[in-house]
Amino acid sequence: MSSRSISQTEAVPALSLADLLARVAASGLPERKRQELSSAIRTVARALDRLPEDVPADGRLLAGRLKDVAPTAIGISRGRWANIRSLLRIALALVQPISFGRHHNNLLAEWLVRWNELTSRSDKIALSRLLHFCSVRGSPRTRSQKKPLKITASISSARC
Repeated sequence: MSSRSISQTEAVPALSLADLLARVAASGLPERKRQELSSAIRTVARALDRLPEDVPADGRLLAGRLKDVAPTAIGISRGRWANIRSLLRIALALVQPISFGRHHNNLLAEWLVRWNELTSRSDKIALSRLLHFCSVRGSPRTRSQKKPLKITASISSARC
């Protein structure tokens, strides 16, 4: 049995905003909604001064890049910019699951076991966000081994 992880053996191509445009066009949404979503996607690409093919359709990455955009610099109002960002999130939800934020997703059973191993309230608070993030990603494993991660062990070697 190979010790290579799936990320080393199978490269999944990242979706771009151009791919997102194609998915929106092929969706069963009403025509007006498809037009609004497509316009928002193209406006985001323009705001980033990139072609849609060159912008990854990654919500977290885009959120970080879009918060630095000054809407007036690209000729749109703050209200319209807020609508564009909202429409982009709707479009992204068509192709990838969107986490609603902290504590809205339940811990997987494996992570819940590790959560219960923590005795200190401050440790639980400090690790809460990490554990919820890892629950979205899957089962607990270490980088070099296929055995479950012990939360009380060094967190620096953890891989979600």
